[in-house]
Amino acid sequence: MSQKYELMVIISGKISDREVEERLKGLKEALGPSLTFEEIWGLRSLAYPIKKQSKGHYAVWNFISNAEALKELEGELKHFPDLLRYLLVTVPENYTPITLAQVEAGLEKLRAEKEEKRGAKNAQSQNRPARPERTPPQLAP
Repeated sequence: MSQKYELMVIISGKISDREVEERLKGLKEALGPSLTFEEIWGLRSLAYPIKKQSKGHYAVWNFISNAEALKELEGELKHFPDLLRYLLVTVPENYTPITLAQVEAGLEKLRAEKEEKRGAKNAQSQNRPARPERTPPQLAP
């Protein structure tokens, strides 16, 4: 039975652009004709060093595969040259991939909404009447 998958890879940032293109082309060919989405993010900083490297070339693919072909793909990935990391996950049948630009636009919108709420909250607190000062109770002599 076929299932939908998403594969993200990080290829060494120390190899040439031509070599990166060759590696990505090889991975794309390994996925076969069932490819449904592809996005190359390019060279990006890593969140933490991997194999003493701080940058890597990212790429994401969505594809349909069966269990047998998937095992074969995972075997190839484990021995793929210059591959720093990969993540292969099953995605729901109704999953629709989105581009990095769409993700970043959504994050920017959330940041703007949060900032707007923060501004409204600050304005609201500035419009409150000041609290009357409390005077401490006087002790009788």
